[in-house]
Amino acid sequence: AGARGEPLACTVRAIYAGQKEGFLERADAGREVGVVLDATPFYAEQGGQVYDTGSLLAPDGSEPLIAVGDVQKFGGYVLHIGTVGARGLEVGARVSARVDYARRAPIARNHTMTHVLNLALRSTLGDGCDQRGSLVTAERARFDFAFNRPLTDEETAKVEADVRAAISAKLAVHALEVPLKQAQTVASLRCVFGEAYPDPVRVLSVGVPVDALLAKPTDSTWADFSIEFCGGTHLANTAEAEAFALLQEEGVARGVRRIVCTAGAAAKEAIALGEALGARVDGARALDGERFAAELGALKVEVAEAVVPYTVKRRLQAQVDELASIALEAAKASAKALLEAAKAEGTALGEAARGASSKCVVAQLAIDADAKAVDAASVAFKAAAPDTPSLLFGVSKGALSAVAVSSNGALSAKEWLRGGIAPPGGEG
Repeated sequence: AGARGEPLACTVRAIYAGQKEGFLERADAGREVGVVLDATPFYAEQGGQVYDTGSLLAPDGSEPLIAVGDVQKFGGYVLHIGTVGARGLEVGARVSARVDYARRAPIARNHTMTHVLNLALRSTLGDGCDQRGSLVTAERARFDFAFNRPLTDEETAKVEADVRAAISAKLAVHALEVPLKQAQTVASLRCVFGEAYPDPVRVLSVGVPVDALLAKPTDSTWADFSIEFCGGTHLANTAEAEAFALLQEEGVARGVRRIVCTAGAAAKEAIALGEALGARVDGARALDGERFAAELGALKVEVAEAVVPYTVKRRLQAQVDELASIALEAAKASAKALLEAAKAEGTALGEAARGASSKCVVAQLAIDADAKAVDAASVAFKAAAPDTPSLLFGVSKGALSAVAVSSNGALSAKEWLRGGIAPPGGEG
């Protein structure tokens, strides 16, 4: 009873309604209460793993008696917390306890992978990276460990690859309750610093049966396996994790680092998104002009917000930064070329005006010219025809720019400019 997906028949031993009301003999519909059972398949929150959810049903499974939304341990008892259904609930009632295994499954994936991650960290960084805490939920796992510097990209990639290799190896996951002193004799067994463990204690081993560990507790080969004390819910085989993604590596306190990771469907989604963004970054290199600028702007935002493997995100951010540098250099080159073209056109206009002895020149530049380009053209015109007044216009992206130059006193450049731009609605 209580196996995966199978409900457990049990009896209500107590109903708790909080400090004010204490224990009840009966709870009516709609009440939020804590229920103590004589046995339970539910996992109470502890050891870094979140609680199970599910239902307490009528013995035949036909009617929900209470929706269990939280499970906690109080005074040595497991309290199933939730809202009472329409029938109500009373002490002594027989119920069918059913865990939401669809929710527990990803929790188990993430929990088992933190054990494999622990081994991968030790293999990569050495024996000093002891666990300092963890939090395992259905969405992801958080693992804190002792280490005095950030991991390099190469170290992070190796840790992730080691965990994925363990999934591919399809390692059986073994669990057995063992007297505490006997369990502590097993070489390479890891436990959480400062944690108090029960006696007997549950030993969880990935890849080697616990009986084999106990038969040869000092065997040095055990260093190659994940062996820990743990009472949480786990996979039966690492292959059930399906995929793994290390999402984040950061410092959280002096000498303590944190890794955030996920397994199963969430890991597959993260990996797929990373691949899709990588393809877009590669594709952006073939774009130009406004299409390139628009895609680069979108990639900057999407890569920054994306939930993808950590090493992939670092690579994508570096590639986007490279594209931004290319865009900046291209913009600088384009701006320089535009100014040179404006100077050339201004010089040509000035030489033509001087040759024709023009009294003044009013012209729109042929190039796509912003205010800086029009100003550069006017300076070049004046150098070529210093005594000829000029009013030059330029249009760039729908915006009109104009510069008037008068050096002979016959024209007021300010009044000329104001009159010149008044028809299109400008001001000078």
